Amino acid sequence: MKKTVSINISGVIFNIDEDAYAKLQNYLETIRGYFSNSEGCDEIMADIEARIAEMFSEKVTTSNQVITLSDVEEAISIMGQPEEYLDEETLEGNGNKKQKSQRTSSRGSKRIYRDSDGKVIGGVCSGLGYYFGIDPLWLRITFVGLFFLGGGIIIYIILWLIIPKATTTAEKLAMKGESVNVNNIGKAVEEEMDNLKDRLNDMAADVKNSDIAQKTKGAFDKFFDFVINLFTLLINAVGKIIGMVFMIAGIIVLAAFLYALISKDASIASWTSDGWIAFSFSELLTAIFSTNDQAFMATVGIILVIGVPLVSIVYSGIKLLFNIRNDLKVAGIILTASWLAGIVICGIVFLQLASDFSKKETTEIIVGLEQPTGDTLHLDIGKDIFDDRNIHYDFIPDRDVPIIRSDEGKIYFGNPRLDIIRSETDSFEVVMIKSAKGASKKQALNRARGIQNKWEQSSNSISINPWFEVDATDNWRSQELEIIVKVPEGKAVYLSDDIDRIIYDINNVSNTWDKDMTGKTWTMLEEGLTCVGCNEDEL
Repeated sequence: MKKTVSINISGVIFNIDEDAYAKLQNYLETIRGYFSNSEGCDEIMADIEARIAEMFSEKVTTSNQVITLSDVEEAISIMGQPEEYLDEETLEGNGNKKQKSQRTSSRGSKRIYRDSDGKVIGGVCSGLGYYFGIDPLWLRITFVGLFFLGGGIIIYIILWLIIPKATTTAEKLAMKGESVNVNNIGKAVEEEMDNLKDRLNDMAADVKNSDIAQKTKGAFDKFFDFVINLFTLLINAVGKIIGMVFMIAGIIVLAAFLYALISKDASIASWTSDGWIAFSFSELLTAIFSTNDQAFMATVGIILVIGVPLVSIVYSGIKLLFNIRNDLKVAGIILTASWLAGIVICGIVFLQLASDFSKKETTEIIVGLEQPTGDTLHLDIGKDIFDDRNIHYDFIPDRDVPIIRSDEGKIYFGNPRLDIIRSETDSFEVVMIKSAKGASKKQALNRARGIQNKWEQSSNSISINPWFEVDATDNWRSQELEIIVKVPEGKAVYLSDDIDRIIYDINNVSNTWDKDMTGKTWTMLEEGLTCVGCNEDEL
């Protein structure tokens, strides 16, 4: 059983047995005596103790909480004895600075640190230069090149954050690949103190031989001039890049916009629930506006509202790219006035068009239906003209489906909405509810009555076309068609797989989604529409 004591080494508490403590204390006192005449004695001792504390921390485990004599001897063997680095003259007490500086140093394993002494910004390049044995200048040139490629600043900042800074003498030695022992620590601290003394002497000489206030002012002036010039260079470079982007993007968008307006063959892509569609701008104007004058005014207004900002973007890009300082005030006034005129024209056309959407009327038509021979009516999809590639696709702003203009003076809309409800009689019924808008109720009602949907009945099956048509003279005025199939209690309907594109929010007992109702037979029971014999997994 051995007695232990608690000691504090470099801010860390250790339990150490008495023999080990005596050995360690004698070792540290010997080192302190050796460096007692050195100006950096305290710093040397602090670095040596920090290194010893680091080694002791590696020895302490959950099963071994006490520093033993063997641990101390191992640390001393790594750090080395001061007398190992002294010549005979030093041992006799007559050593000098020159002899101390001639002590040899052994090499150790390198570690990556940021060099705080040789840094330009953060010391990353200088530290990496020590680790890889590369001149830091080449690393700095590499980071400057990467900066202009867009990734240098990010990489440098990341390295700055993750690489620790070499603050202690031991860390600086490890950064340079030198062994962290008594000799190297003492040598490094002494050299650092000598360098500091030389710098102080140089500063004192500068103060004595020149006007320090003027030199300080000149140094600050040069520094701020450098910073201002650097920022000016960066701003100019970024400005030219932005100018090039503005100019190229503006020209491309402006050219595409004008082409879409002028060419009848041009098409604009749009995504709908039925997939990608394309529409011609000129045909869209014809579908929406009832007169050529309205279509012409709308075209002019759109050109001014959209085209003027695009022209301004191109001009701004040219100014930034070629550093044009002369502002064409007259051109600016003309462009601003033209843009405001475009807003006024679009406003007038919008008000004229809005009046044609002010009234809405609905009409209901009961379709003559031949009763099926059985108790089940099959509902299917008829011919889909949307698959006809010879018919051009257009676009409806407030719907997620396309319209189609044919060569026969008709506008085709897709899709009508199909619903299934309980019949108040013992017969199947089909009701079509048509709605449209107009400047007056009479005009809206006439447009609603003009909606046509073709369907065919064959025995027990009905094929409903997934589109409806109106005359082109009626234009697009929010026409809608809802088809309601009424099923008597005790009878059923079969929904084909393709009919999911027109069925809409059909109420049923199992609350099955519309797309999951297809391919099944649904019977109208007292509690509602029910899929008799269906598994829950199918619903």
